[in-house]
This record gives sequence, structure tokens and C-alpha cells, in this order.
Amino acid sequence: MKKEKTAKTEKNEKHWERVTQEFAPVCDADCRVLILGTAPSRKSREVGFYYGHPQNRFWKMLAAVTGERVPQSIEEKKALLLRNHIALHDVIHSCDIIGSSDSSIRNVEPADFQERIREDFPQYARKQDILPSKVVNGKVEPQPAVTNYHFLSQDGRWKLNLTKDFIALSTLSYPGWEEFARMLDKPLAAFIQLYKPAYFQRVGLRYLNVVSRKALDLEGTPWRQLITPAYLGALAEADVEEDRVLSCGYDIQVKLDSSCAAKIHAGTGRLKINNPNVAQDPEVKFILDMDLSMGGNTPCGLAAAALETLHGHSSRVFEGAVTDTLRDAMGRA
Repeated sequence: MKKEKTAKTEKNEKHWERVTQEFAPVCDADCRVLILGTAPSRKSREVGFYYGHPQNRFWKMLAAVTGERVPQSIEEKKALLLRNHIALHDVIHSCDIIGSSDSSIRNVEPADFQERIREDFPQYARKQDILPSKVVNGKVEPQPAVTNYHFLSQDGRWKLNLTKDFIALSTLSYPGWEEFARMLDKPLAAFIQLYKPAYFQRVGLRYLNVVSRKALDLEGTPWRQLITPAYLGALAEADVEEDRVLSCGYDIQVKLDSSCAAKIHAGTGRLKINNPNVAQDPEVKFILDMDLSMGGNTPCGLAAAALETLHGHSSRVFEGAVTDTLRDAMGRA
């Protein structure tokens, strides 16, 4: 019995195939009608063109509608479409599927979204994020994995994450707000246009600021001359021997206005480098981690304005945390 069960499991697993849409769209500048399928069937993949199964009625129906004879070859099918100003393509770039069953499709890759952002984010990867289990009615229930799509800029400085629940842009080399907003503008517009969310439940903006006295040529300058007392804690006291304090920090939650709030971590410490081939940096730095968010249901059309509001709050928080001495040093750098 055990052997039969194992054989059956292996057979079922072989039914799932990873399918990638490799047909170019059929279209030209004169097309006025767009026909979209889901993903190519097994027979279509074998012949290398749309609706390739002999029993599929698509080409017979199209011939009847246009008043032409039923095309046989791929070139005849393309010609029929273009003569009648019809464009043809599939909406799914890649997916897992059993045979040709649309109802079995899973792990769909967002082809249209990828095409719209390809100029700024040409590199693509997909991974499964394992979510922590939840306790429901006293029982621990595992949660299904979430597909996370990663889109990277050519130089690797920018990363765009897309899941069924959120879109996020991040960079480790922040060039300024104007450039950041520009890099987000096209993906955000594509996300809204393609997936048509009614609203965003949360709009967030996070800054991880790391102050290195060595990089700013401020070695030997006490932190109390660089960071304001409200964000420095015990290190703001003149009688505290700073060299003996390897780590000092605290967390703040603050309401910024009627709809915006922030979680702030401020303090000193050493940054851990998660690479065994790179030596750990011994310098004690100041870290100001600001996670700002706007709650409630934000209409999609106001998402960009919400981010602008959060950016304004973040600037005020940062300016309130640094002294003129640090501000001048950053300006020189």
C-alpha cells in the first residue's frame, strides 16, 4: 500500500508544469481590436502559436466573423489577424498549470506589470516567502507561502517588491526624495491601472539613517554635539563616558497628525554585516530608523500625495534630531 501511494504522489506531481509564454504578440500600428487569452495550451506550446489544437474553434470562429477562409499555417493566421486589424496576445507571462486546464493555473507571474516597468527594472526574480503560523481557535495553522516578485534596476541599486498585498520600493543608496519619487511613479501607476485596488489600507515610508563620524571626518566629536538630546538619551549627559557605551537606544511611537504616525528607533550601535567574507565594522554609529505610515483607506489617486505628506514629516523628524554641527558636516560631504 505504501509503495502504491508513493507512485501515485509522484504521478500527480508530474502533472504540474511551469509554462512560460514565448509567443510574440501579434499586432501592428493599425490594430483596433485586442484579443487576450490566459496562457498557451499544451498543444499550442507544441506548435509554437496561439490556439494550436486542431479541435479549438478559435480560428474557425474568427474566419466566420471576418468572412475569410480558415487559416492553416502560422503565417496565414498572423496575416488574417493583421488584415482585420486584430491584435492577439496572452495576459500571463508564466505560471504553473496542469495540462491545458485554466482552472489549475497558479503562481502567475505578472507579465503586464513587468513589461511596463522593464525600462527601469529589467532584472526579475521570484521567490516564495514562508509566513509564520497562526493560532486559530487554539490550533496552530500553517499559512500558505506568498509569492514575492523582485524587480531590480540594471545597476542593482533599486529593488521593487510586488506581492498580492503590497508594492514596495527600496534602495540602499538614497539619492534624494525627487529621484526616489520618480522611480516609484511608473510602478505605482502601473500597479493601480492593472490591478485596480479600491484603496490602500496603509501607505508607508521608511528611512534608515546611519551617521558615521569617520565618514564625515568627525572622529572624536561627542555624539551630544551632533545629535539633539531628545534622540540621544543617556549619551546627552556630559558626565557619561561615551567610549564605554557600545550601544544605547530607545524606541518611540508618535502621532504626527490626525492620520499619520511614526515608529522611531534612535541610538548608537555597530552595524552587523551579514556576509562571512566581509570583516565586521568596529565603528559605533548613530542610527535613526523612521517608519512612517498613513492609516485608514487611502484612495489610489491620493497615494502619491500621501507619500509626499509622509516625506514632509520625515524631514521634520530628521531635522529635529541633528545639530547644526552635523548638518554642516553632511553638507560638506
